[in-house]
Amino acid sequence: MEISTILVVDDKPRNVHVIDQVIAAHLPDCRMVSAGSAQEGLERLRKGDIDGVLLDVQMPDVDGIEMCRRMKADPSIAHLPVILITGHEASAQLKTEGLDAGADDFLTRPMDYSELMAKIRVMLRIKHSEDQLRDTNVYLKALIADITESKKMEIRLRQSQKLESMGTLAGGVAHEINNPVNGIMNYAQLIIDKFGEGNATLSEFAGEIIKESERVVAIVHDLLSFSREEGQAYSLARLCDIVESALSLTRSLIRRDQITLHVDVSEDLPLIRCRKQQIRQVLMNLVTNACDALEVRYPNYSADAVINVTARPIRDDEGEWMRLTVEDHGCGIEPEVKERMFDPFFTTKPKDEGTGLGLSVSHGIVTEHEGRLRVESEPGDGTRFHLDLPVDRSEGGV
Repeated sequence: MEISTILVVDDKPRNVHVIDQVIAAHLPDCRMVSAGSAQEGLERLRKGDIDGVLLDVQMPDVDGIEMCRRMKADPSIAHLPVILITGHEASAQLKTEGLDAGADDFLTRPMDYSELMAKIRVMLRIKHSEDQLRDTNVYLKALIADITESKKMEIRLRQSQKLESMGTLAGGVAHEINNPVNGIMNYAQLIIDKFGEGNATLSEFAGEIIKESERVVAIVHDLLSFSREEGQAYSLARLCDIVESALSLTRSLIRRDQITLHVDVSEDLPLIRCRKQQIRQVLMNLVTNACDALEVRYPNYSADAVINVTARPIRDDEGEWMRLTVEDHGCGIEPEVKERMFDPFFTTKPKDEGTGLGLSVSHGIVTEHEGRLRVESEPGDGTRFHLDLPVDRSEGGV
């Protein structure tokens, strides 16, 4: 049998003794503990294991109503039910004051012991019901968290399956494109070899055909590399190569939106150890978001529609980093959006234009690389995303 504990707070020992006798004789599933003042009562409550409180209104220093008020202000004990006991017929004003302080009921001395037992039983039923409700809420919150995590895993799986399918498709497309492109390049070279001598214009045009064909081959190679699974292996990489590969897949979007792109990424920067495909994915997401922000602010051509991609080494208290910055002159980010922008499924885009996973996945990738993804933005003043990755100082990485 579960035993419930009742705390009686009264400065008169005789009153405490009477209640103790009643509880012992008629409520075998209850036990009583006592306190002689409000301060002692609050200290006892904070130790735990109390199921309900019988609280005398008329006590020196701090009266029962004030103690009740302090109880309800303390989150750790605010849920406990309280019955106030008065030494005379309680006035309407006193009852109102007690109920406003958080009391659940009143008793008046001299007490009817059957009424005392009935009200204690009701108080304990309320307490146990609220305990069950809190337990149910905890369970439901955990269940919702599990469902949310399962949903995120399901979406990650679908994304992985899409990438796998894209990789298979890209492999086939690469062969279909490479074969005719190689033919075009070969014919252009034959034109130069056979008819180029003495015809500078023809040689120049054929050379441009070869140059543009090589660009098509590079784009197909980057698309294939992006879509393939890399075995999740870390390797040394130059940031300039990752940037060029990522931008080759987004330049068409940038040109379509009439955006000017400035890139300042030196070839002699320190190496980083990373999963190249994943960092490329992060950069593509940041550039795409920058395009979206500029499109909102400048729906038509503007000289201010600019994206800057820069990289430089930095050092701080946490170590040595390669900082890749994507900066736009778009509409900026509101403070309430900035607080949640890395949350899964949070998006300001319409339902058919975004899942709210781009920045969340990017943040997860950067965290796995022991890096940092930070944002600087003010509404109407553009946005700068800083991607910091640790510099590799191992042998071969310097």
